[in-house]
Amino acid sequence: MKKTALSLIFMFVFLAVGVRAVEATSYLTVSPTTGNYSVNDTFTVILGVNSGSDVVSGVDGVGTYSSSILDLTSIEQADNMVFESVEGGGACTVKNEEDGKFSFACYANQSYGDKAVNGALVKLTFKALTTGTGTLNYTCSSGSTSDSNIVGSSTINDIITCGSNQSGSYIIGNSSGSTSTSTPTPTTASTTTTTLPKTGNTAVTVGLVAFGLVSLVSAAFLKFL
Repeated sequence: MKKTALSLIFMFVFLAVGVRAVEATSYLTVSPTTGNYSVNDTFTVILGVNSGSDVVSGVDGVGTYSSSILDLTSIEQADNMVFESVEGGGACTVKNEEDGKFSFACYANQSYGDKAVNGALVKLTFKALTTGTGTLNYTCSSGSTSDSNIVGSSTINDIITCGSNQSGSYIIGNSSGSTSTSTPTPTTASTTTTTLPKTGNTAVTVGLVAFGLVSLVSAAFLKFL
């Protein structure tokens, strides 16, 4: 009986901690993540953010793409950018750097509200140059403030989960003889606020939550032993 109770306690704590970890994950998105196009076609890719349950004040995005297959013809703030509709507004600065690289920074202008964000940040427009598979990836390293970052409002630190960032892979076939354009539908954004601070680094801690759950469930089980 005691072994069964302990097993149930640890299973409950494991599931509760696991759910919290999923909710807390903050990462950068790509839409669409895949596509099939022809040489000379143009298409757009929306880069965005999903902060899970975390309130964020700004996002830095740094990435690379296959410049031998894809030509980045423009990079601009996306329609309905997540920080744009909050009180005080928000904005993005974008940069098409050397071939194969891009970067952007998006942020809220003022400190109002306490909502997480999930939606569009910037829009990339590509032209297919030649046949092959063109890829798009975020540059992200845990603990680094010089690449992609998501700034948490409460911690004023980088809360991005690099391994959860999405990427893109686009197959380019032979030219169809005409140019077409494909535009994805941006994700509807929820709002958040705060002034963009300096980025940093932090880790999600669930030890105290797990300890509290163990104590609570243990008391309930021991009562019936």
